[in-house]
Amino acid sequence: MKRRQFIKISTLASANLALIGCQNDSISQIPLEVRNDAHSAHMVLRKNNFEKSDDNIRTEFLIVGGGIAGLSAAGALKDKDYKLLELSDRLGGSSDSHNHKGVKFGQGAHYDLAYPEYYGKDVLNFFESKNIIYQDAIDKKWRFTDHQHLIPQKRESICYNNNSFEPLLPNTNEKQLFIDHLSQYVGKMSMPTRLIDSNIRNLDNITFKSFLEQSNLNLSQRMIDAIDYQMKDDYGAGSETISALAGIHYYTCRNYYKENVELFSPPEGNDYFAQKIIAGLNTENFKTRNLTINIRPHTNGKQFFVESLNIPNNRVDTYLTDNVIYAGHKHALKYIFPEISHSLPPTTYSPWAIVNIALKKNARIKRKKVFWQNEFLNNSNKNFLGFVDSFSQHRLSDKNRILNLYYCFPPNERNELMNPEFPKRLKALSIKTLQEYFDQSMHSLIEKVYIKVMGHAMPIPKPGYLFNDLNENRKYSNFVFAGVDNSRLPLLFEAVDSGISAIKHLN
Repeated sequence: MKRRQFIKISTLASANLALIGCQNDSISQIPLEVRNDAHSAHMVLRKNNFEKSDDNIRTEFLIVGGGIAGLSAAGALKDKDYKLLELSDRLGGSSDSHNHKGVKFGQGAHYDLAYPEYYGKDVLNFFESKNIIYQDAIDKKWRFTDHQHLIPQKRESICYNNNSFEPLLPNTNEKQLFIDHLSQYVGKMSMPTRLIDSNIRNLDNITFKSFLEQSNLNLSQRMIDAIDYQMKDDYGAGSETISALAGIHYYTCRNYYKENVELFSPPEGNDYFAQKIIAGLNTENFKTRNLTINIRPHTNGKQFFVESLNIPNNRVDTYLTDNVIYAGHKHALKYIFPEISHSLPPTTYSPWAIVNIALKKNARIKRKKVFWQNEFLNNSNKNFLGFVDSFSQHRLSDKNRILNLYYCFPPNERNELMNPEFPKRLKALSIKTLQEYFDQSMHSLIEKVYIKVMGHAMPIPKPGYLFNDLNENRKYSNFVFAGVDNSRLPLLFEAVDSGISAIKHLN
């Protein structure tokens, strides 16, 4: 699944949100655990009673941000002298995971697809070194090493649309014309996107909607709705917002319609990749629950001072470093390093929320057919994308079944995610949505609900967003940028490449 929106409390008069407000006792009594790192950061900053450490901590490289990009930078540094600072108590960023009684589940990005041989060698070789993929000796295709996490094609997805089940993209002549029109770009839409040839980069200057209108395909509203769903799912916004290149890339970055492309989705989601990257690294270099609050150049012009709130020890640590790899959210630089933030282009982020519903071991669902991705089209809650069913990833009778629901919100409703009542309302809405989908009462089957809120989950690739690498014209040669919000599509392969590329820029 991949991402979606909530509606302001002031508009609770709608029929959809009336459901949210009418929580009954049985739903409200279900245990709820919430993670919101942005809220945690605000609470930490309000304390304002941290002691300052006496001595500077010396390191050659300092990585700010422990998501996939920051971890990949650490992997590229290998045994060099570095430290990594991360606010959360878990590494992986928007790809992290949690567990319920030993059953792992993803709390963010949760899958990837097999990589064509023309993708960037830096990431392919890096993944091969981490035993994530291998190259088939016969057909030379890259395949995932842990085959048990491949999702069978017949179980990949189903779309719930107006109380019926159907393919998300309708199997019509209209779909075939759409695919045929885009097929000219198959093999040209590489990853990382920095490798895309300059002669088609102008597609990043218009919206995907404009591109489709200029193509004279005369798409039906049903087809447009499906396309918008898929754009929101991967990019956080519809075809009227994201660039044509981003939209075309979605459909043609692999030869989906002529080959069976392997779908890889471990129960823990893309935390699988994070843990593979971490394996073999010195975990003492990772400083979790550390909030970076200030970066400033040393007067010698060759180093940086970086201040971090060390939350476990209730103090401010100051690092003196020769190099900074900034893999955190770029919008935060206006608070952390104002001097450098003024030159950064504006980036729009989409907020997300993930609701993980752990069912009791003896829970009985009437519908027996299980699909990995259960997509919701044209449902009353436009922010809800659907859910991933853990039984498609493993069928362990002695383990809890986890339903992982995904919501993508418009940026102008980000503040609602900070509302203390938001998680309770989202829990109630999620349970009632599942009751409609499965056509049965659900609250008595649920053991616990987990919610993760991400106010800046992913950058939205609007026109003009790509191909503007901040490292190309940076002010300080020893201050580099990593992360998908450095002019990248919000995809795993891009995040990994950004971390590796950042280290190459330093070298």
